[in-house]
Amino acid sequence: SRWNPQNTPDITIAPTINSFSPVSGQAGTLVTINGSYFNTAAAKNLVRFNGIQAVVTSATANKLTAIVPPGALTGLITVLNTGAKTVGRSPTKFTFLVPKLTAMPTTLFESAIGFDANRDADYLPCDLDNDGKVDVVGFGADGVIGFFKNITNPGSINAVSFAGRINIVNTENIKDVKFADMNGDGKLDILTAAEYGSMQIYLNKGAPGEPLTAASFKKFAIPIGYANIAGSIKSIGDMDHDGKLDIVLDLTTYVSDYNYKETVILRNITGKDDDGISFLPAEHFSREKDIYLDSELTEFLTLLPAGKYVDVDIDGDNKTDMLPIVYGVTPSSSTIYRNTSGGSVKFTGPVSFDSTPAPLNYLAQDITGDGKPELWRTSNRSDTYLTLFVNATSPGGPLNSTTLKKYSLPNGTFSNTGSNFFADFDGDNRPDILSKGTGGGFSVSRFNTNVVRAPIVTS
Repeated sequence: SRWNPQNTPDITIAPTINSFSPVSGQAGTLVTINGSYFNTAAAKNLVRFNGIQAVVTSATANKLTAIVPPGALTGLITVLNTGAKTVGRSPTKFTFLVPKLTAMPTTLFESAIGFDANRDADYLPCDLDNDGKVDVVGFGADGVIGFFKNITNPGSINAVSFAGRINIVNTENIKDVKFADMNGDGKLDILTAAEYGSMQIYLNKGAPGEPLTAASFKKFAIPIGYANIAGSIKSIGDMDHDGKLDIVLDLTTYVSDYNYKETVILRNITGKDDDGISFLPAEHFSREKDIYLDSELTEFLTLLPAGKYVDVDIDGDNKTDMLPIVYGVTPSSSTIYRNTSGGSVKFTGPVSFDSTPAPLNYLAQDITGDGKPELWRTSNRSDTYLTLFVNATSPGGPLNSTTLKKYSLPNGTFSNTGSNFFADFDGDNRPDILSKGTGGGFSVSRFNTNVVRAPIVTS
């Protein structure tokens, strides 16, 4: 046994993923996952590629084989041992290979299709009902969370691709929403942080194959310590390596005329047979700390100027580079801090690759089929809401306007709020874009099927 936060013998150990092979592939690729503490029954290992459930074909305590599911796109591999209700994830991302482009087309995406018209809300992609299709979840200041089930046919997106809104949660004024399996039952739960108030977790109690409704979710209020707060969910991950997902919150507490910022850590101690969810008392830090549970960013950000960053390995050297999000302030151009670590953490930069001021956000998604992530810069500039930078970088090579070639995309398809997300909604293994509508609701823009592509050669 080993010590755990309750000071009792820990008889369950988290699955560990040491490596996987191949490291890239299309949907249908058989991937071997090497590690430890997997369940020896294949049916009791739930494997996800970037949040989409895969079929597990064989299992031992140290090796799993699983088939890459359609629509996964690039992301981490996770393994949930459903017998122990503990989860582990890969140290690196699996690269989902999209069909290759032979030339850059003038129109990358089809015309946007709108849904949930005139509603003031934010929207996120998530396979909430675990059917292998990416759904849409909307939330807003009214505290209502709506679920839009993906019912599209493969290879098309139209006005009936999503079922009508089903309101599944009615809570406080929502500032932030995240999705994670907090109790290890294989279903994604909903985590909310209120604009002024507490944090809530809605455990997904829906039966397999049954439609999700408000009755599918059971509410748990998470005590944080203060009432007069505004919070956001900074990160979700296994901090203490016990196979349970912990939470990091960024909070602002309003005391008289002073705004007191702090970071709060909630350590998950939910038992295997618990019907609810349990945490240790909240751990408060007296200043806003850069704590992330999903990467090595904690150490990285101590070496960079204060601010917000997007992390991506832009040049394929297996090191995480950092792009600052500082729209409207210095620096006056789009820049990147390159990770040149070798034994100790080190960055060079900032290196400017475009003269346009830095954005509301960056997205990283390969569309050319070479396995390198393109950069997508979102902004509220009147001339362009979404700008594409095609990635022609190489490990150790230059970062400039030639190796990150700029393409501006038409404004009518995308959001001017920075609320754009990639997901494969129609299962054709190409990235589509979910955008918050400028006049309310959301839209989905399907990748243009008329783009000329070449077959992928993997070996």
